[in-house]
Amino acid sequence: FGFEFLANFDYPYCADSVAAFWRRWHMSLGFWFRTYIYIPLGGSRCGTARTICNLLLVWLSLIHISEPT
Repeated sequence: FGFEFLANFDYPYCADSVAAFWRRWHMSLGFWFRTYIYIPLGGSRCGTARTICNLLLVWLSLIHISEPT
């Protein structure tokens, strides 16, 4: 599908501490959302209103995948 996953995306569970797990998981997740959602929407190069809208869409996407079904 054209998605590239970082090597540590599959391995946060091998971390030796909670801090390392958090850093590995969220670094990959944040990178993925920035690369595949925020930047294609225009990132922060389209003015203040559009930047806020883009951030809101990314935030809502994160909430959507985080909520239990």
